[in-house]
Amino acid sequence: DAVQAINQAEVERLSHYQKRAEVENDNRKLLNGRLICGDCGKRITSSKNAAKPGSTTESYVYYDCSLYRTSNRTMCSSHFTRDDVLIKIVERAVAQHVPRILATIYVTEYIGVMEDRRGEIQSEIRELQEKSNRIGQWHENVFEHAESFNLPESTYVPNAQKMRKKQLDIQARCEALIDEEYTLTRMLHDSNQRLELCKQYAKSPKLTGELLDSLIDRIVIYADKRICVHFKYNDECYQEIYSGRG
Repeated sequence: DAVQAINQAEVERLSHYQKRAEVENDNRKLLNGRLICGDCGKRITSSKNAAKPGSTTESYVYYDCSLYRTSNRTMCSSHFTRDDVLIKIVERAVAQHVPRILATIYVTEYIGVMEDRRGEIQSEIRELQEKSNRIGQWHENVFEHAESFNLPESTYVPNAQKMRKKQLDIQARCEALIDEEYTLTRMLHDSNQRLELCKQYAKSPKLTGELLDSLIDRIVIYADKRICVHFKYNDECYQEIYSGRG
């Protein structure tokens, strides 16, 4: 009873304190895991600065270099960036980038080129498999013929070895092409999904985790407040770098 009385008294005492103000717009779910320090290469992590009751300062989320924070500010440097500043830069980056994805050039020169290459690979694989089958059949015929006529090995083994090596080379080439085809298939799947997500964004401009996963490779924050959004393309035509201050 005495312990319960103490607990109740503590609950009543704490009830008189006001909670700190919550953050209105928190974009950590969208941005966390994508942020990199441009100076040391470590992750940028997030924190919440909750305003005290009655304070005129609003609560906000901010980001900073993880190395700077965990080293007690002795390594790297401050990369303090507010969540509202960062999300606006990302919104501008995506808004300017999406039209590139929806443009005809993306469909014809990016998706189209990959589809053409995959078709070439599939044709070459079929041709190589036919050659390999013919060599296999040739082997069977040669050994059956040699056995039937009791031919000496010197008359057929050298050619059989050459043909076997050729068959192994064909198989190695097939395996390399199959790997390339698999990679292209995945890239095409990702590109078509990206295209659909951009179409949805064009109808209703709203950032989602799925959209950012499809578009953005990383967001790099520098100590001088430059913020660079790198998109998932090797071609320079499909990569934009945005800088912002705040």
